[in-house]
Amino acid sequence: MMAAAEGGHDPSATPATDLVVQVRHLSHCYRGHLTALVDVSFTVRANENVALVGPNGAGKTTLLLRLTGILPGERGQITVCGYDPADPVQRRFLPRAVGMVFQNPDDQLFAPSVLEDVAFGPLNLGFSPEEARQRAVAALAAVGFPPCWHDRPPLQLSGGDKRRVALAGVLAMQPRLWLLDEPGAFLDPRGRRELIRLLRTLPQAKLIATHDLELVLEVCSRALLLDAGRLIADGPVRQVLADAALLEAHGLEVPYRLGHRADVARVITSENIGLLPPPEREATTSHNGADNRSPDISCIDVPPAPTVPRPDRHHPTRPADDRDNTPIDVTALPPEKQP
Repeated sequence: MMAAAEGGHDPSATPATDLVVQVRHLSHCYRGHLTALVDVSFTVRANENVALVGPNGAGKTTLLLRLTGILPGERGQITVCGYDPADPVQRRFLPRAVGMVFQNPDDQLFAPSVLEDVAFGPLNLGFSPEEARQRAVAALAAVGFPPCWHDRPPLQLSGGDKRRVALAGVLAMQPRLWLLDEPGAFLDPRGRRELIRLLRTLPQAKLIATHDLELVLEVCSRALLLDAGRLIADGPVRQVLADAALLEAHGLEVPYRLGHRADVARVITSENIGLLPPPEREATTSHNGADNRSPDISCIDVPPAPTVPRPDRHHPTRPADDRDNTPIDVTALPPEKQP
C-alpha cells in the first residue's frame, strides 16, 4: 500500500464507512463565469448503482470530473471513498479506490498495444509486471475482447472495441467505485447487452451518467436527475423515470418499457412471436338482433395481382414486352432509316 505523504491523511487506516460518495452543496464555475453545478448534494452507498440522467449540458460530466479531482475545486465539498478530491495530497490515493470510464475512449487510451494499456493501471498501483499482465488478460476476457487482438494499437480499433478496452482498463484496477460517462456509446446491440451483464455482475458501487434510460432500468436502483447544474430529483429509478411530466420538463422521455405500451411489449417478445394462438371470434348481437361476428375472409377468392411489365433498359418508359414481341413496321420509318 502506498504510504501517505507527510502531513497527509490516509483514510484506508480508518474504519470503512458505508458511504462511498458524499457531496455537500457542490457548485462549480468554469472560467468565463459559466456555471455548471449549483448547490448539488447527494450520497452513494457501497454496492449501490446510481444513474445520473439529464439533458445535454446538465452538468453530468462536470460532476464526475469533480468526483475524480480532475477538475479542481473548493475543499470540503466532496468525499469519495474517504478522500477529498480537492486536496492534492489525498487525491493521490483516489486511483486505488475510484475508476472512471470517459465518454470518449480516445481520451483514455494511449499505450502502444491493448495489453499494455490495460496493464498500465495495475503497474502504477505497485503490482509486478506478471501480476499486472494477469489482471489485464482477465479484464479483457471479462469484456469480451478477443485474445488475438491484445497486441493491436488501441487507436486502430473500432469505437466499440475502444470502449471495451477502456472498460477493461478500469476493471483491471478493481476499484471500490465506478464512474461511467455514457458507457454504452459506440457499442452495437450485442456489445450493449454484454456491458449490461458486466455492470450487473460487478459488486462495486457505480455512478452512471447516460442518456440510455433502458440501460438505467436494467442496472440501477436509483436515479439522480440533473438539469442546468441543479439536482432536480433523487429517488427510486422506476419512480423517477415513470414521471412523464417531470422528464418532459427536463428534456427526457419515459423509457419504452415504462410507457403505456408496456403490456403489449411483454406479450410480443422474441420468444413468443408467431407462437400465440389466433384469438377466437366471439359472436355479438347488435340492438337489432344482427350477428356482428367478424367475417371469415379465408374463403374469399382474391384475384392475383396484375403483372407489371419489366421495363426496357434501353427505353425505360417502354415495357420490355413491346420491344420483344411487337414487330416494327419498317415502312413507317423515315427513308434514311429504312433498310
